[in-house]
Amino acid sequence: MYLILFDIDGTLVSMKKGVTAKLITRIINDLYHIELPPHLYPRFAGRTDLFIIEKIAEMSGSSMNKIKKDLPKIYEKAAEIYAPYMTHEYVHLMPAIDKLLEKLASYDFVKLGLITGNHEKNAYLKLSAHGLDKYFDVGAFGNDHRNRGELPLIAINRANKQAKLQVFGRTNTMVIGDTRRDIECARDCNLPAISVATGHYRYNELSAFRPDALFNDFSNVNMVVHQIFRIFDIR
Repeated sequence: MYLILFDIDGTLVSMKKGVTAKLITRIINDLYHIELPPHLYPRFAGRTDLFIIEKIAEMSGSSMNKIKKDLPKIYEKAAEIYAPYMTHEYVHLMPAIDKLLEKLASYDFVKLGLITGNHEKNAYLKLSAHGLDKYFDVGAFGNDHRNRGELPLIAINRANKQAKLQVFGRTNTMVIGDTRRDIECARDCNLPAISVATGHYRYNELSAFRPDALFNDFSNVNMVVHQIFRIFDIR
């Protein structure tokens, strides 16, 4: 069995430009009546929701202890505000990703999982906009840890718990994403990484971090599957 952990934003889907900052501004304003200019926000790409919340709290002068106590309320408010925007108009499907997931899911020795900075509810909301949620029943999320480097092992442990066996580990798990942080979190756990330049990072920027395979996009599904099998040494 092989576990393939997919990032969401920039890899599977992308939000319409400007929408994420707009919604985060609204969440903060609704809960804390704080208006923070979006240009001051930390760069979202590859970050976890916990990291982003911590940085925004720091910039706004809010007490992080209070914010931590309020996390369940923040996540509920985020899901409530995001939900109406989870449509094709605002959530865009990355090239051929539906075909790639369908192909990978057809192999009984492959399990698909998530590794994302989104908190769990928002992750599945985004995927549901294009019916991709059906492919994923395990993963690690932005509410699990502020440090993305911790997420792969959380996802592996959950997949093993679900299987009720120690099926997955460093030799049969990989990370697929669109940012340097996806590569780095894979390396932190001694896992292979595949990168795709459909997000904020360009092909040559990702190449500098030496992923095990790199694509402009996943439109050539057979080639992507071939590279996954090559990395796993599946013959």
